[in-house]
Amino acid sequence: LDSNSPFVLQSVATQNDSVVRQSRKFATYQPGKSHYILLSCVINAQPGGNDSGVISRIGYFDQSNGVFFQHNGDGGQGSMFVVLRTSGTGSIVNKAVAQQNWNIDKMDGNGESGLLLDSTKTLILFADMEWLGVGRVRTGFIIGGKIIYVHEFHHSNIETIPYLSMPSLATRFENVQKANNVALCVSPRIG
Repeated sequence: LDSNSPFVLQSVATQNDSVVRQSRKFATYQPGKSHYILLSCVINAQPGGNDSGVISRIGYFDQSNGVFFQHNGDGGQGSMFVVLRTSGTGSIVNKAVAQQNWNIDKMDGNGESGLLLDSTKTLILFADMEWLGVGRVRTGFIIGGKIIYVHEFHHSNIETIPYLSMPSLATRFENVQKANNVALCVSPRIG
């Protein structure tokens, strides 16, 4: 990709290396309105798939709170997760749900959409968040102009504290290298 490309190639190549791109401005939560976040990327962009030990994340999050998609590389298709990150108890908790456990459409060809998710291709990802301290968080993809919900988290009448301590967050792309391998993630330029 060159400097005129509408996308940015993020890569990490050494153990414990990381690269983060996030919007400068945080999306301000407005009471009574849900957040609808749209993002696009190739989350598994390394030719042949991101190497083992590589974690790529894209979503609406920071170090303490948010919702994001996560890809763990294995040199092939890897593993996809939807993660809800919360710090409401004082410590950071990542509620990671693997693709095979998504509760709406696993995107394994057998779900309502009938589609297989390919993390090596461009994807439009979304999160639809109802906050008010509690509420529902839905996640999914837009493919062929259709909204495909894959997983949702519920909190009302379940949790004892708000599921996020801060609902106003940034959009963020992140690559983390846990082993001595290479990771690539292609993301749009952020203003």
